[in-house]
Amino acid sequence: MACSKSYRHGEPFRGLMVIINNVDFSKAGEPNRHGSEKDVERLKKTFGQLGFEIKYEEDRTCDQMISDMTTVACSDLAKYDCLIVVILTHGGDNNIICGVGSKGDKRKIDEILKPLKDIKKAKADKIQREMPMLVFLQACRGHDLDRGHIVQAEGESLRNAKMETDCIRVPIEADFLYHYSTSPGYYSFRNSSGSVFIQKLCDVYDAYIARDVEIDVMKAHLEVNGRVAEDFESYRPSDPAFHNTKQMPSVVCMLRKNLFLKKRTA
Repeated sequence: MACSKSYRHGEPFRGLMVIINNVDFSKAGEPNRHGSEKDVERLKKTFGQLGFEIKYEEDRTCDQMISDMTTVACSDLAKYDCLIVVILTHGGDNNIICGVGSKGDKRKIDEILKPLKDIKKAKADKIQREMPMLVFLQACRGHDLDRGHIVQAEGESLRNAKMETDCIRVPIEADFLYHYSTSPGYYSFRNSSGSVFIQKLCDVYDAYIARDVEIDVMKAHLEVNGRVAEDFESYRPSDPAFHNTKQMPSVVCMLRKNLFLKKRTA
């Protein structure tokens, strides 16, 4: 028996978005993340139009973030069609993200999200086990800076691969999509207007919403990659090390099916 080619969703669509916004890093001895509130405003507006219920947490330690994920995992997820977790924070090499506790409050992103993977082992409900879960991570992944290189402009070309597979056993890691704001080892840019990654992500989704067309999630996130990579270049003439540098987001996709979202009608 072949799997469905698209994730199921009800009518009307119902999604859950959990936003963790870490701003005040005074206890950790790191710079505060000014401008992050602009990302939160955009996310709430954009995904509210797509039928997502928004839950918001601010200034969380790593232990509290794990607790937040545990709370989500233990809730009645069966009433939702999709889960999105957004973490806005400082980060570092090897997928480390920072909490707002004392200096050294750091964990790997896999450890923060572990409760969401454990749910797949524990839940008997097939719908909850196969729910698509998207993770948007706005954080640095190192200190390297991307100077970019020149390529000849050309038309966009996307290739789609199709695979039919039997629904026998599904990996615990299945049905996740991670979108990191930058590539491993690199800096991620943000200013008083928000982060380039989250702002471009919302720009892409808002364009689909304005046209009132269905959003192919994977295609949309490839478009986010292109917009950040091609449109953004840092402007800090007073700081040559950070001036005229680029940023390349990274999508890690373990979705098994197509995922479509659409503006929610009243």
